[in-house]
Amino acid sequence: MPFILAGHPSGAHICSTYLLMLSKALLHNNHNNSNHNKKDDTTFLTNNDNTLQSLQKCIRGFIGLSGVYDIGEHYWYESRRGVHEISGMKAANGGHPDYFHLFSPTRLLHNDKQLVSNIHSKILSTVDAPPFPA
Repeated sequence: MPFILAGHPSGAHICSTYLLMLSKALLHNNHNNSNHNKKDDTTFLTNNDNTLQSLQKCIRGFIGLSGVYDIGEHYWYESRRGVHEISGMKAANGGHPDYFHLFSPTRLLHNDKQLVSNIHSKILSTVDAPPFPA
């Protein structure tokens, strides 16, 4: 059953992070299947490529409204306002600013050029496709 993920603000962050991790798992699992010398670091989702591919085929889009896509930048913004220690953002994203890049969609994309290229090609290949089956 096809669906569109949508979220507002923390939901946008969670959905975008999940979509990037899903894409990364598929990309790197496919790469590792052809190169058995590398260990896969994305097994946190699942070891079953069929499950990942089926899930990816069901997701037809993403709508993120007012999402936090760079945790470090938002944490800095909160610290300037004096609310960073009472915000749940720190605890929800590793508990220390050194881990924020692991949960920041913009950082995940910035650090993986192959992932950017893969996502860009998928966006371009679905532009003319109908969002849902007729």
